[in-house]
Amino acid sequence: MTTTDTAAASDSSPIALEEAVTSTDPTTLSKVWGFGSGVLILLGSIAGLLVGLERLDLGSANVFGGADGMFQFWSAHRVALILLGLLPALMALATTIVPR
Repeated sequence: MTTTDTAAASDSSPIALEEAVTSTDPTTLSKVWGFGSGVLILLGSIAGLLVGLERLDLGSANVFGGADGMFQFWSAHRVALILLGLLPALMALATTIVPR
């Protein structure tokens, strides 16, 4: 590279994650919102599964260490499903529909 070159020659194309994060295409953005929503709904559902196992009152399934911990995790599970799961899904839907 000489002093007159503006950038190094690069023969590598951008990876899919780079294209998804830096895209301004509404279809790509809605896919990113939808994928993020799906992942967060999955995590919230796993938290709900753990709360459900604890509510079965099995003696060996002491997951949270007490009633207070279980209540906090139950609250976090519900909030995660709504705020971290449903709202990004609505953003994905809006990003898909509005530009058309």
